[in-house]
Amino acid sequence: MEKNQKSSLQRLNLSLDRTYFNAGVMVMDLKKLRENGKFLKTIDYCLNPDRELQLNEQDALNIIFENDYMINDIIWNYTHGNSEENSYDESEIGIVHFTGDMKPWDCRSYSPYKDLYWKYLNETPWKGFEEENKTVRNILKRELVKFKLKTRKIRYALKGKK
Repeated sequence: MEKNQKSSLQRLNLSLDRTYFNAGVMVMDLKKLRENGKFLKTIDYCLNPDRELQLNEQDALNIIFENDYMINDIIWNYTHGNSEENSYDESEIGIVHFTGDMKPWDCRSYSPYKDLYWKYLNETPWKGFEEENKTVRNILKRELVKFKLKTRKIRYALKGKK
């Protein structure tokens, strides 16, 4: 179990025997949601001023749907973290979910799927949009982070070969 996942389960007092799911991309049985009322329970849970949810609706969904969900193949909610643990070809990935604060439209983003974002953006009415925060300093910072990540992967690979 991933460290962040375990800490999220502990923070919400949920069983460590389950998976904390990412709510960025979801497929829901709307008929079942209407019947069991869990969607409205989730909204009520979020709106309760006595609760402080660190990850907003994602925390609430994990609480309300504690044992009533299933995780589909990660290719349908593929994140930067997935790319560090799994190697899928771009053509195998269904949906890239840009998690975290650094989005692909920000110059400082070092996501391996940033080019893919721009490729598809340029096929929409928003083509011609330019990166935010584009300064020489931010470009240098991004390239330094990318270099550090590459060298870290190489060090890990070399460690494993000893």
